Amino acid sequence: MRHWNEPRERREAVRLFVKHLHKKENHREREDCKHDKDYAKERFAAIGEVEGIPDETEFCVYEFVEIEPRDSEYAIFLLPDPTKPLAPATERTREVDVTAVYRCTWDPWAGHRED
Repeated sequence: MRHWNEPRERREAVRLFVKHLHKKENHREREDCKHDKDYAKERFAAIGEVEGIPDETEFCVYEFVEIEPRDSEYAIFLLPDPTKPLAPATERTREVDVTAVYRCTWDPWAGHRED
């Protein structure tokens, strides 16, 4: 059994999960994982033989879609640890490395909209 808090074990579980869902015979399971976070979490735990996944951890499974530009109506920000100083400014970052903070989601990943 692997444990969620062990990075190497978690990476191996991810590898097994992706490999499993990549098989043609697991197409229905792949689709179900994309539409049901709880199901995805359950399948990840079973396929990767993982224990100790925190209850509050949500699993979101998407298909890779190459769309440019990578902006849309749905933005995710990962704020730096408030107990640590911001990384030193560089010519590129100008106080905050935006690429480390700003993540965005594309329309196909944000769900279906009715316009």
